[in-house]
Amino acid sequence: MPDYKHILSCWHKLEHFSPALLPKDNSVKRLGEELPWMRPLEAKDPRKTIQYTIYLGVFSLTSVSDFVKKFFKDESINPNPVNAKVCYASFKLDCQGIYIQNTFGLSTMPWALKQLEEDKVETDTWSEDFNQLKSNMFEQLTENRKELVEDFLSYLSDTQTLENLQEIQSLIIRKLKWSTSPETEIYIRTEEVFKKNNPSDPDESNADILNSFYIDDLERIIASYEKEGYNTAFKNYLSACLNEDFAHSDLSLHPEILKESLIPENYPDGCWPSPYGASLMQQFAVNTVNKELAGEKQEGLFSVNGPPGTGKTTLLRDIIAAILVKRAKKMVGFTDPAKAFRKIGEVQVSDKYTPFIYAPDPSISDGGIVVASSNNGAVENISKELPLKGEVKGYSDQVGYFRQVSEECLDEQYWGIIAAVLGNKENQRKLIGSIWNGNSEKETYTLKQQLADYKPTEEEWLNVVSSFKKKLHEVGDEKSRLTGFMKDEENREKIRIQCEDAENRLTFDKEELNKRENASALLSAEIEEGTRRRDEIKSEMQLLQSTRPGFFTYWFSKEVRTQYKKAVASVLSEYNRQTETIAEQKARLQELYSEIEKLKKRQEKSKKDYDKVNALYTLLVDSTEKARQELKGAYADAEFWKQIESKETQETSPWYSQKLKQLQSELFIEAMKVNELFILRANATSSRIKTTLDGFFNYLKTGGDLTEKEIQAMWNTFWLVVPVVSSTFASIQRMSSTLGAGSIPWLFVDEAGQAVPQAAAGAIWRSKRAVIVGDPFQIEPVVTIPEQIINNFSHYFGLDKTQIHTSLSVQSMADRANPYGWITNDTWTGSPLRVHRRCIDPMFSIANEIAYNNMMYNSTQGGASGLIMQNGFVQVEGQVCGRHYVPEQGTVIKLMIMDEIRQLQDLPDLFVISPFLEIPSVLKKELRQPIKQALAPFKPIGDDELKKWLDAHIGTVHTFQGKQAAGVILCLGLDEKTKGAAAWASSKPNLLNVALTRAKLRFVAVGDGKVWLGQPYFCKLKGLSSK
Repeated sequence: MPDYKHILSCWHKLEHFSPALLPKDNSVKRLGEELPWMRPLEAKDPRKTIQYTIYLGVFSLTSVSDFVKKFFKDESINPNPVNAKVCYASFKLDCQGIYIQNTFGLSTMPWALKQLEEDKVETDTWSEDFNQLKSNMFEQLTENRKELVEDFLSYLSDTQTLENLQEIQSLIIRKLKWSTSPETEIYIRTEEVFKKNNPSDPDESNADILNSFYIDDLERIIASYEKEGYNTAFKNYLSACLNEDFAHSDLSLHPEILKESLIPENYPDGCWPSPYGASLMQQFAVNTVNKELAGEKQEGLFSVNGPPGTGKTTLLRDIIAAILVKRAKKMVGFTDPAKAFRKIGEVQVSDKYTPFIYAPDPSISDGGIVVASSNNGAVENISKELPLKGEVKGYSDQVGYFRQVSEECLDEQYWGIIAAVLGNKENQRKLIGSIWNGNSEKETYTLKQQLADYKPTEEEWLNVVSSFKKKLHEVGDEKSRLTGFMKDEENREKIRIQCEDAENRLTFDKEELNKRENASALLSAEIEEGTRRRDEIKSEMQLLQSTRPGFFTYWFSKEVRTQYKKAVASVLSEYNRQTETIAEQKARLQELYSEIEKLKKRQEKSKKDYDKVNALYTLLVDSTEKARQELKGAYADAEFWKQIESKETQETSPWYSQKLKQLQSELFIEAMKVNELFILRANATSSRIKTTLDGFFNYLKTGGDLTEKEIQAMWNTFWLVVPVVSSTFASIQRMSSTLGAGSIPWLFVDEAGQAVPQAAAGAIWRSKRAVIVGDPFQIEPVVTIPEQIINNFSHYFGLDKTQIHTSLSVQSMADRANPYGWITNDTWTGSPLRVHRRCIDPMFSIANEIAYNNMMYNSTQGGASGLIMQNGFVQVEGQVCGRHYVPEQGTVIKLMIMDEIRQLQDLPDLFVISPFLEIPSVLKKELRQPIKQALAPFKPIGDDELKKWLDAHIGTVHTFQGKQAAGVILCLGLDEKTKGAAAWASSKPNLLNVALTRAKLRFVAVGDGKVWLGQPYFCKLKGLSSK
């Protein structure tokens, strides 16, 4: 795998250079002679305690870049050096200065520099070596430094002293330093954290240093190629990352691809319960995934570009619904659900309990779904929104899936346990505690309890199967009816042409018959006239004969005889000529009569043909008109496809009826009933679901010596019960470390534009099918590795900037492999969604212009904002205090929020966002008391509630992607001296695009126009007030 190896090895090495950055806030300071825990400090909030983070071996990140440049003999100049502080190691202390267990972290970066010096760039087992070093070092830090056991004293056992901290730092640096290691210092962070509710609770603290979570996966992927190769999805992804050529069909130039996909038979049997239909491009994506990826033997990668407000989550719901309905179709094939499971092993949970592990049949093991993202919020949103009753409008009373369990154990607003947030240990513990072990504070009806209590009968199972099959048949009938509409429309044009042809033939036959009849009449008249003339000649002959000269005159007068003969011959000749003419005319007349008879028969047939085709055309006109009236905009005639670049066409799924939407929704509801009863019925025999889940939850908590086959069986069983699991990329490696290639049936990557390409490598490698959803024109990946390190390593591995670069994302890579898409701003975007339903103008129009080349169509229904602020750019000058914050701008924003609170008598639906981290941090502090005071006359608000509101409504643009509010205030900051930062913010449309599209109804930018309104993209804010 020479090419694959290059990019995988490059990713692997770069991930070791993820810097252990110190937080950029006032709580981090250089450690002095006086140690704060010696006083000691006390938390202001009695529910909290003081916690310290110690950063050992702190130095400047520029020294790392300089070393890498020198190592690779790079003489280029970096115009934007990153002068951040990084460290070798860190750990946490409690309020008394005692080490908190499980908080020791060691940075891979210094160790990786040492590997460079030792010429180990080509080695792909760095992780194993580093973990061994870390283990040895921690052992050294925790071993007894005294000779006697009872005099135990380790570096981490007692209250820390400055001398001890310096010794630990020296020990670590000696193990990790490279030849040009810089001078280092010790830093400390002081913060208040909540006390543990129960001293017996497991310690959930962890290290501040978060080395790359992807290293172990990358090493495993590299090693696995020789043994098993790569699956289709991962090969396509790697090929895209290497910028290999893929065939692309521009859908704006080839609407026939859309037309072929969007036919009734390609619509999935089930959809997410909702009264609303999908837009054209949403449905195209759903149909394409259903047709090209959903088969048992199908694998692959598909990307969807979802600009803001275009329904990415709606799209994912429909795909999930289609997958679960397809699985239910397999489930109903089992008369006895218990026979869909076979015992393959066991797992020891305790000394007294060793439950059996059962593996589900492969036919029902293809519906497990993992939703992954680098964005914690995106991951949680999907899993928390899917089960909400509010997300199944019109069907919340009908749909259910272990409904009592979900309402009592998870959230009373949930209709089922369809999805769960997993990933890290804390999320796993919460899930197990809620749905399996139950809440210790209140009695709840757990899944474990329902499995134990409810043993459905065979009759119950068969009734559910019958109901599902009946509804499935209704869906099929409706698809057939819609297919009939489509074929009628296709036939209508064909029949219209046939009708025209038949009418033309009939007209031609009539004309030809008329010609022949006219000709026969004319010829008959000529014959009649000829006969009369012949009779006259005959009379002349008779007269001539009666006046023949006498015998002697005739014979003795040669002249008389000659004249007479001549006269007779002349009359006779004329008579014969006339007779011949009449004979010829009569023969021709007979021919005409024959032709007329044939033409009459032909005309009669043409008339029948015309009447038949005209009757059919009349029926088609009538039926197609009725279909048009029913389907309205979804009636996809030739004109529909000519108008592919129109809002009306893009808003609609062709050949899709409200009845089909309803039946698909109802089938999904039936499918969830099938899923629930299948599990309960199967569990009725030998408790095979319960025992497998007991084993699985124990495995999640403690691990265990299990085979990959047993672990896969437990995952497959869990996915049968909870079909959708969400996790960050960082947690996938830990959550599914023992799962191999192709072990995850479905992977959905959300907000893929925010993730670096290597972040998704492990998840895609483990997946049979991957659906990548995101937007390269919103927030790009946050890359902390210095650019010069990236450039030098990519050059070493023979890779260019189309293959390794800070601007590349999972989304942009997956797009390259997508054969279907559009070109937007000179960028190939895979299967873009084009109908926007969030923002009104001017927010929509500006975002659409700067980021999407006006590719989107706005279908937003406006409404009352509940806000008094008006769209506009508010000019506020001032001097920066700190790095970016302008106090005068903060004052204006404070007054705006106060006005909104007084008008609403409550907290407004409003975001305050900024491109710069410092600004929201200051604003939260500055606004806390004024907001509390402004609210006081109307409603009291506690400190915790206010903090929660501030954290949820004030932040950087980066933290608000995927969220929306009635109004947004964009605080720009900066002055003339610091305006260089504006060039960074305006280098691409992404940041302003995200800011604008958070606002549904109102948007106000607060800043200095002299700094901002001359910048690319931000210059469009001049038009805020005029639109």
